[in-house]
Amino acid sequence: MNVIGLNFSFLPPGIPGGMATYSWSLLDALVALNRYRFVLYAQAGHVVPEHLADHVRLVTVPLFGGRLKRVMWEQTVLPVLALKDRVDLMFSPGNAGPVLGRFAKVVTIHDLIYAMVPDRVDRHQARYRRVMDVMTARTADAVISVSEATANDIRFCKLPVGGRLHVVPEAAGPGFSAATPDDDPIDRAMITVAEPFVMMVASVLPHKSPRMVVDAAATLWHGAGIRTVILGTDPRGALAQTLMAAGNTGIVCLYGVPTPVLAAYYRRALCLVMPSEYEGFGLPILEAQISGCPVITTRRGALPEVAGDAAIFVEPGNAAAMADAVLGLYHDTAARAALVARGFPNAARFSWEQAAERTAAIFDDCLARRPRGLARRPADPRVL
Repeated sequence: MNVIGLNFSFLPPGIPGGMATYSWSLLDALVALNRYRFVLYAQAGHVVPEHLADHVRLVTVPLFGGRLKRVMWEQTVLPVLALKDRVDLMFSPGNAGPVLGRFAKVVTIHDLIYAMVPDRVDRHQARYRRVMDVMTARTADAVISVSEATANDIRFCKLPVGGRLHVVPEAAGPGFSAATPDDDPIDRAMITVAEPFVMMVASVLPHKSPRMVVDAAATLWHGAGIRTVILGTDPRGALAQTLMAAGNTGIVCLYGVPTPVLAAYYRRALCLVMPSEYEGFGLPILEAQISGCPVITTRRGALPEVAGDAAIFVEPGNAAAMADAVLGLYHDTAARAALVARGFPNAARFSWEQAAERTAAIFDDCLARRPRGLARRPADPRVL
């Protein structure tokens, strides 16, 4: 079997998020194919789930004190470790990976937010992404985009990928499902917010429209007693800064919520709101739809591609329109039920099994095209 290196060095341990869901869910589905052996490079604190332990060897890497240290390690130390571990192909699922090394290279680019909404991105992050995306595009044997929208953005920004660009959509993570009668008392026990409520699942960065969410939340709270629950993180303080000037909005913030609790909120929420100015995919939409939760979102980036015909669309920044859409679902139970019904088949279009098969096909193509002179070293019996 070929050895696939997994560059998870960008993932801090214990912090949930879309790219963590993508990386671990895809790994789970790739292991199920039983085609490869895996060497996982991840920061201290990560643990390989027991059901993957026979197929994935963990190599613990340092806890990095910042992006610069991590990038330097990724570009200098990781290629050496990969050579020692006889890696045939390095998969980097976090937008960038090593540009040097005798192994084949596959990288997933999730979005081009720095180019599409530049005023919403920290300038240092934008500079880093701009440089690394070009280097990645030039040196990778294949680049995976998680949506057609992001693939179009890659082409629009003229990243030098040529014919090496592939679209492989992701899917909802494990642990999400529609409500059953047995779920009801369990869900109610896990939820700490009184119904009715709407929910937002996000790391609340500027492009997530925090001002719009706060303004709409205030309207819903004062006009109909509907709370807004924000589950995620506030990494740059964009939400906290907005809330300080807003007064009583009925917003409840819950950070570090485990998947079973998040799933319970989806099942009990009036709807999910995702009013982003840009997204490379939009994973909470599928989590909501598979849980029987209606979706209100925008037509920006990949959001309409993911939501399909099973969402209400509003314009970013239009808090009144978002509040009106929520109230429409609150007062019209038939319309809400119809939206829920459309959500199930839409979410079913996406699966990790499909993603794994398509990703494995890309791996196999890259491995087949490796130059003959880069054959693997003789097996070391101490490895795997």
